[in-house]
Amino acid sequence: MTPITPEISWSMQSDLPLLAILQLLPLAVALLLFLFKGKTPVQLTMLAMVVELFFTFQLYQAFDPTTAALQFSESLTLLSPLNYHAAIDGMSLIFILLSTVIGLMVALYGWQVLDDEEHPRFMATILFTLSTLISLFTTQNLLWFIVMSAIQLMPIVVLLKSWSTSPEKDEALTR
Repeated sequence: MTPITPEISWSMQSDLPLLAILQLLPLAVALLLFLFKGKTPVQLTMLAMVVELFFTFQLYQAFDPTTAALQFSESLTLLSPLNYHAAIDGMSLIFILLSTVIGLMVALYGWQVLDDEEHPRFMATILFTLSTLISLFTTQNLLWFIVMSAIQLMPIVVLLKSWSTSPEKDEALTR
C-alpha cells in the first residue's frame, strides 16, 4: 500500500534508524533498571538521557524543513494490523525535542528530591514514559497509536500513585 503523504526513508537522511533508537533506548534502560536494580540507577538514567538527547539533536540536524514529506520513515512488518511504521514531520520533531529535554529535567529533579531506594523505580518509570511518548509522536499506524496510548497509562498511574503529594491524588487516578 502506497502512503498518502510522500515519505523520505531514514537511510537517505541518516546512517542509523534514529526513530527506532529514540524509542528503544529508554525502554531498554528502563528494563535494565527493573530487572537488575543496580546500585547506579541515576548514573545509568542520566547517561541514557544524554545519549537520547544526542540522538534527538542528530535527528534535528538531519531534518529537512523545506519538504512537506514525512521524514526518517521506518517500516517493519509484524502482525498484519500492527505493522510498525514510524516517520516524523516538523511538529513531531518539536514534541520529541521537548520530551527528551523535559525527561532529562524530571530525572534530575527525581535524583535530587527522592530517597535513594526510590531512584530505580522512578527512573525506570520516567524512561518508560519517554519511550511511549516518542512512540506516540512517531507512529503512522492508528492501531499502534491506540496500543501505545493504553500502555502509556501504566507509567502515569505509577507516577501518580507513588509520588503524588496532592490530597486529591485518588481522585486524579479515577479520571
